[in-house]
Amino acid sequence: MKSFCVLIITVLLCTSSCKSDTDFSLPKFWYNGCANFVEDDYGYKHEGRCCEWISFPKFDLQRNQSFSIEGKYNRYTESSGKNITDRAIIISGSLSADGKNLLLDYEIDGEPLHYEMTTGESLIMCSCQCYFK
Repeated sequence: MKSFCVLIITVLLCTSSCKSDTDFSLPKFWYNGCANFVEDDYGYKHEGRCCEWISFPKFDLQRNQSFSIEGKYNRYTESSGKNITDRAIIISGSLSADGKNLLLDYEIDGEPLHYEMTTGESLIMCSCQCYFK
């Protein structure tokens, strides 16, 4: 009985001291300057250019894989009258093997857009004036 207790205590000590140095969870945001890609309660949101954003439903974003997902493009300006709400758009991209680099490619009104974003400790706070767009 005594040797059984010692065995149980040894097993418990070993399993409680085992810890992985690898974090398997994905970051919640990626950025490059003022452009960002952020996970939120509804899915994901990408802001690339001032006063424009794309929202996505949750999808299976995986390390070291490419994706193509339909999102909803929105543009808001206070004066131009060229606001856009929920225009369907397809974004292609890929996430690096370590989950730190995210590439996005899509087209808005015939203009190809490409973003190379990363994740890290600092995030730039940007301010846009949407009045004159």
